[in-house]
Amino acid sequence: MNKKGLLIIVLFVFISVALLFAQQVERITFTELRTDGSVGRTRTVDAVLVGWIQEEHSMQGNFKVTYQTSRLVDGEWTDWEFSERQPMSISLRQQFDLLQRAYNTHTNIGMIFPMGSVNGLKMAAIPTGRSSPFWWSNNGNSIMALYKVYAVRP
Repeated sequence: MNKKGLLIIVLFVFISVALLFAQQVERITFTELRTDGSVGRTRTVDAVLVGWIQEEHSMQGNFKVTYQTSRLVDGEWTDWEFSERQPMSISLRQQFDLLQRAYNTHTNIGMIFPMGSVNGLKMAAIPTGRSSPFWWSNNGNSIMALYKVYAVRP
């Protein structure tokens, strides 16, 4: 086989592998939701969908406790894991109202967070059969939330 034929085959294999593992980059414009529930500035980033996170926020004593489960694109949901424990600054009802009000005002709310060596972006996502990304659990003792998670390109 001559060098030109070998070069074409190598190029074809390289392009095939690159297309196989290509990820669709999205240009996302979102309004920042701060940790205190207030709304920040509007930003635009290039990002790649990584998966989803579902969170459960509950109150244990004077602390807000968060558990979460996640699912990568084309993956399975993980088991629920403890995520965070922090002093309660507002009640669960107030937190739910802040989240719901922010979402109703700006449906494109998102939060930047560190995700390994890159920044992640959590965007509120509405689960199938619901009208909001935030809802009360069946027993009414915790707030549930669903987010799409993106890796932000630098």
